[in-house]
Amino acid sequence: MNGYEKARLEDFLLDIDILDKLSNWINEVNFFEVTKTSHKELTHSNVLAWLFNSNENHNLKDSIVRTFIQKVIKSNVNEKNIDVDNFNIFFLDFDSFTIKREWQNIDIFMVSETNKFTITIENKIYAVERDNQTIDYRSKVERIYPKDEYKNLYIYLTYQGNEAMDKEHWLKADYQMIVESLEKVVTKHSSMSSTVKLILENYISTVRRKILMDNELVKICEEIYKKHKTALDLIYEYRPDNISNISEYITDYIEMHALKYNLVFDRKYSTKSYIRFTTKFIDSIVPRLDNNKFGWGNGKGLMYEIELLSNTYCRCFLTISNLDDQKCIKLYELSQANRKRFNVFNRSVAPRQWARIFRSNIILDKKQIDDGLEEVKELLDRKLVHLFEKEIPNLEIFLNAELNK
Repeated sequence: MNGYEKARLEDFLLDIDILDKLSNWINEVNFFEVTKTSHKELTHSNVLAWLFNSNENHNLKDSIVRTFIQKVIKSNVNEKNIDVDNFNIFFLDFDSFTIKREWQNIDIFMVSETNKFTITIENKIYAVERDNQTIDYRSKVERIYPKDEYKNLYIYLTYQGNEAMDKEHWLKADYQMIVESLEKVVTKHSSMSSTVKLILENYISTVRRKILMDNELVKICEEIYKKHKTALDLIYEYRPDNISNISEYITDYIEMHALKYNLVFDRKYSTKSYIRFTTKFIDSIVPRLDNNKFGWGNGKGLMYEIELLSNTYCRCFLTISNLDDQKCIKLYELSQANRKRFNVFNRSVAPRQWARIFRSNIILDKKQIDDGLEEVKELLDRKLVHLFEKEIPNLEIFLNAELNK
């Protein structure tokens, strides 16, 4: 750190007035923040399923679900061909609905045999829709609740009201509608219990901060950043992020267990994003070349790589860098002929150099990476044990048998 950077940090730390503007948000005690669940779609779906159930112990009856559904229909009425309207919703008996979580993998499913009515809600905050997911969900619903017997309402809930792939049948909804519905209920039901009111206020605050971005908070942060850009950029550059912590933990794990799992590992060929290693078996079938410029700068034509390139996932690959080697060519052809076993995609044209011939199951997904190391240590240990005791040995037993035919 040079003298200029140090001075900017001191200026930032001494600017008490501007930092005091954040006190309302920093000092707020929020259940969802304390439990580190504010960014988990599972948590949001659980909370919404509870709020939408008029028979639940919040004792708010159907005030939340009715208000929300009406907002969704009103918002979509000019764009979609909707089988129901607010008049129908007004007379719906929500007490007759059964609320199901993860029924047929659907986030929230509501069904009333009395009303012959279903409501399907797919909740997407950070994840994106898988190919034809909403089409598949609608097919599942209509197989059991055929549209000639039931009115089926489909709602695609995202933080900013994105379209579903099956957009002709799914209504757009966003979390602003959720907040507005909850705020209306908090204002109207002054006699609700203090516990329920606290949960609602905590949840509204969480949605505003974590999903919708509180406008006042955004303005204050912009003001602070504009005034103290150098100091904040410096802090951000050296912050310990989740990927760094998880990468360091996996690196230490491999180093500690190298002898147990017959791994060959040297830290200098790994980075934060790619942790590289081989096994004694891999080194025996594709020997190291004398030309260190090849591959990863270590003369190796074949290495395992655990990738944490982004917050999307953490996964292990077996990667070829030497497609001039006959064994590597055979391995590539073997993986293409056994794509299901190797968990790789079909490639119509063979690559000239780099090729991934094996892909492990996901070690960590985006949500788990976002949770941070402390939250996922136990899970990470289990996944690494599975990788090193099951996946890699089974792969190498198969390779050994095939290469020796």
